[in-house]
Amino acid sequence: MMRFHPSDARRDTGSTLWRTVLAHAGLCLALFMLGRDAAQASPGIGHDEPTIGQDGTTKPVPSETGSLLPVFPEGDRQLLGELEIAKRKDEAVEVRDLQRRLGWTESSAGETGTEPVVLRRMAGVAGSPGGPDPLVYDQRVSEPAWSTIEPCVASRADGTLYCVAIDVGGNFVDVYRSTNDGYGWVYEFSLVAAIPRNPSIVIGEGNTNRLVIAYESDRGGPTSSIRVFWHDLDTLENGAVTVQSQPFGTLARPRICVDSPEYGYWYPYLTWTQGVLGVGEVESVQFSRSLDFGATFEAPRSIEGGLPSGTQCDVDFGGSLLNLVYSKPSPSGDRDIVLRRSADFGATFDAGTAIVASPYDEFEPRVASTASGGLTAIVFTKRYSASNTDIESMVTTDGSIWTLSYLPFTSDDEGMPDIAANFSGEGIHAVFLRGDQLRSSTVGTSKTWMPGRAVNEGSLDPSYAPAVATTPARTQEAAVVWTQQTPDGARILFDAEYPVGGFDIVVADSQLEAAVASLAAWKESIGYRVSVISVPTIFEIYGTGDDAERIYAYLADRSADVRHVLLVGDVDLLPMRMLYPSDTRPAYGSDFYYADAGNLNWDHDLDGRWGEFVDDALDPNPDLIVGRAPFDDPADVQAFCSGVIAFEQATGAWKRDVLLANGFLDHVEGWAGDPVTDTAYASERIIGDVLAPRGWGSATLYEKIGISTSPFSCDADLLQANFLSRIGWGRHGLVSTNAHGEPGSKAGLQWMSDINGNFVRDLPEESRYNSFSNWGDIAAHPAAGAVCLWGCSTGVVFGDFAGFAGSPLRSRYLIRTPRSNTMMKEYLRHGAGAVVASTAGADYSPGWTQPGDGRIQSLSYYFFEQLGEGPRRIGDAFYAASVKYASVHGLARGLRVFHVFGDPTLSVDDITLPPGSRESALLSWQARIAPTVSISDRRRTDSFEATSREPASPGPVPQGGEMPPLVWDQVTRPAESIAILSLERVGDVLLAGGIRRGATGNQGTIFRSTDQGDSWVPQDFPGVASIRVVERTGSGRLVAGGMGEDPGGNPAGVVFTSDDDGATWDARLVSASCIITDVTERGSGELFAVTTWNGRIFRSTDDGSNWTQVAALGVDVGIAAITAADERLLVALDAPVGLAPVLYSDDGVAWSPPLGGLADVDAAHDVLVAPGEVYAGVEGSDGVGAVYRST
Repeated sequence: MMRFHPSDARRDTGSTLWRTVLAHAGLCLALFMLGRDAAQASPGIGHDEPTIGQDGTTKPVPSETGSLLPVFPEGDRQLLGELEIAKRKDEAVEVRDLQRRLGWTESSAGETGTEPVVLRRMAGVAGSPGGPDPLVYDQRVSEPAWSTIEPCVASRADGTLYCVAIDVGGNFVDVYRSTNDGYGWVYEFSLVAAIPRNPSIVIGEGNTNRLVIAYESDRGGPTSSIRVFWHDLDTLENGAVTVQSQPFGTLARPRICVDSPEYGYWYPYLTWTQGVLGVGEVESVQFSRSLDFGATFEAPRSIEGGLPSGTQCDVDFGGSLLNLVYSKPSPSGDRDIVLRRSADFGATFDAGTAIVASPYDEFEPRVASTASGGLTAIVFTKRYSASNTDIESMVTTDGSIWTLSYLPFTSDDEGMPDIAANFSGEGIHAVFLRGDQLRSSTVGTSKTWMPGRAVNEGSLDPSYAPAVATTPARTQEAAVVWTQQTPDGARILFDAEYPVGGFDIVVADSQLEAAVASLAAWKESIGYRVSVISVPTIFEIYGTGDDAERIYAYLADRSADVRHVLLVGDVDLLPMRMLYPSDTRPAYGSDFYYADAGNLNWDHDLDGRWGEFVDDALDPNPDLIVGRAPFDDPADVQAFCSGVIAFEQATGAWKRDVLLANGFLDHVEGWAGDPVTDTAYASERIIGDVLAPRGWGSATLYEKIGISTSPFSCDADLLQANFLSRIGWGRHGLVSTNAHGEPGSKAGLQWMSDINGNFVRDLPEESRYNSFSNWGDIAAHPAAGAVCLWGCSTGVVFGDFAGFAGSPLRSRYLIRTPRSNTMMKEYLRHGAGAVVASTAGADYSPGWTQPGDGRIQSLSYYFFEQLGEGPRRIGDAFYAASVKYASVHGLARGLRVFHVFGDPTLSVDDITLPPGSRESALLSWQARIAPTVSISDRRRTDSFEATSREPASPGPVPQGGEMPPLVWDQVTRPAESIAILSLERVGDVLLAGGIRRGATGNQGTIFRSTDQGDSWVPQDFPGVASIRVVERTGSGRLVAGGMGEDPGGNPAGVVFTSDDDGATWDARLVSASCIITDVTERGSGELFAVTTWNGRIFRSTDDGSNWTQVAALGVDVGIAAITAADERLLVALDAPVGLAPVLYSDDGVAWSPPLGGLADVDAAHDVLVAPGEVYAGVEGSDGVGAVYRST
């Protein structure tokens, strides 16, 4: 998700007008140009039916205010309109000329100069040698050695984060930076200041790129002042200005914002409070702005005086309005929230409105507005009683009607809110304190706040407010910082629980890159920063060592920025290292070799046995969280990826419902102590201690057959039929099996009879193994989500490796023979997103009854414990459980053999993209996984797309004018088809373009039927992955397009033509780095083809034989459809990247946006021409589909 470029925030007018409700910015500009002045006081908030809180607390039902519109200035409206256009287009000379003509000067209110900047000695990123600890979710920004408080945070458009905090041990304002989404932080520099407090940070980008920091200095002292420091992010120059100084005054609580990204030529706006000590502690709200990117500020203006001490204010820009809020006493003595707005870039403000007025105290206001102005929220603290304060908000989508909206609340005291708007789209994030918890929530155009979550894992200092900022790198959650007190001092922490840091997908072969494209796109859409790299590419860069060492060297270099790694490939192409527990115990295959990226010496004693617990001092703490999809076949990889995507897109409590299938490992065996090992004891502890307290569901299958059965009640007997009937989509998102294991199945031990009557199971005829989870049944009974196979050898990846035993190479021996026919692989092929399994024999604890007994049962307990307490990702939970096991019980070979196969980031939480996110979810195409048919949106790839174009003709209308009933029957399914993407008919011949499963992966195909769909003959296009479109031209020629490859083997858009009704085809176009998505013909006979990915437009003047590129709309622009209305062309952009979602052209070369009406539209997916009208199928910024019409 990229931030709006300033030049894209408002589009030039065109000749096509789209009819819908005007967006906020357009409304304000229209009223401004008309000179309408309107300001209506808010009526009382209605208190009707109560709302029930999370703990049963009741509140009044939210209601709406009346119309609230700003009072627009009476100045030169023409000049202001020209200024807005010039600022948006970043025309610096014209901006400065218009400022002069308006009487605005770039003059300083006080002293300017260069702020003293120092570099102090301090280590950069905290954490292990390989980078930050991936299992620590409260990442350290600063260290207690420099006790720091009062953090604030801001982001650049590229995702670079800056955090500013006050160093209480000296007169410093410290600046920190993160280039990996907050996963690791480095100290940048410090400002030398006299007793600084309350910093506020903002970043403006466009004409000039600057970091701007406002703070108060020496409050109440002889040099009391409000200071602004700026740091140029391109030239690295610095500057500072004293905006206001007042010896022994109380200049306090500055808040700063900029009108970037709305405008390329941006202004900073600053508000703060001013008071005089000893004069009744009366304060005023002050305001100033800068016309030169923070270099100078205008003389301060008093917005309102006579306010009590402690008044707080805030300011933010959105659309074309500057919003300033502060608290003010009402006539009855309580405090209300006042909103002042400016429509002329802060030159004047309206008279103000008590936007929040009630009999209760409202204070601590914060305001945020999206770049379009289509969503503005004011959050504040409301005191209902001395012991009851809540966070509430007023929200508007049009600047006129404001709605009271509660943030998630309980009966606990809440306070100290902060708020920030999304970089693009319509969404706003808020954070606040509730007791010892830092909570977050998000609101969109529905005006309803999403359920909140706890941000902090550890403690926090409630004396200091948290801060929030949005960043394009975190589409699911905002960037949050707060203060924590430690025995050594205060430090700043950053929330790294939700997707942050890089996610590297390492594929064994470049042919697998396309197979993981859908997974990479989905993970990016929910906040991960994904990189896909092939092993051959790694080998080109890292040339020293064996194959595993070269991959390890790459991951070690990446570990400072990467948190999760998915290895895609079996051991023949992507090796697994053999590790040893000691000199005397056998080796085991382990991908922990790649996870421990900070290990500088795997063989301390030089005996060739790497990773020995004692001799090599194995560190169980990972530097990376690693999973493996052990497949070389692109079809298997695609199936695995679709399972991950489908599960993470699904919602519902079933995702956190666990099926526990637990058998006996032994009975009375005649051993010392005669232990009986019923693993149901482990599942009962998991249910009672972990699942039930969290409200997670569970179902149990225990041994109930034989003379020694489980003492616990269960939902059904542990039988293969019962097991198969309970796994699958919508039933249990987690399956945990605990019994004896081997690569192809699990088995509990049933004691059927005591033949010799000695009460000991000592004869083979007395018992049998009860097999379940058999690999051959999994394809017909797939699981969804995650599967845990606690037992021996359940995840063996090696085939025959007889040569290893006698080899002196030991750990340098890379076994290259993969294992087939395993249940672990089958689960991943058929719907599961992750499997926890063992690569060798595992250890269980005989007679286990509680976690302290150790072995497999305790590891399974710790896994679910960590899954419930942590971020609910399978890989994080497994590695955290392994670390806990090692710390409690020590290292053990029989537990180190377990691994995560599949996606280490697989989440059992409901993943809800935040309101206003410009990324939409990718939807599943596998009918065997999801019971419903889904249509994917703009983030489509040819590996999994299942979209359709225009509906087929209903056929002739029956006599009497009645249409046939809309009942559909499936015709014979084309063999091995994955998706049908386009349909065409030529006489009696049906053509279906799409994708089918080929011998080496996806194959672009046109299926041809001459018997009305009863049978189909595939026509494969060598080197083509998909056929997206099949169209017939006016001459009768067929034109087909899709994705193939260029001579270098890279993805390319391709076009073919046929003159014999699709019997044979001729290649006509190969264009690198794009995919042909649609073809149309206009009245002149010219053909136009459009592409996703790079937004290209091609034209053919000879019926498709030759093609010329005539336009390119931009990198990453996706064009979903093109149509012709006589000679005019229209395109629908499903990835506009700053452009209007619908464009038109009269020649195919120059493209223009519509006159208006699509301001609230994120993407368009199709355009349809009807007599006198044009229709567009779109996706709104609120995530709701709509149809627009233009006449």
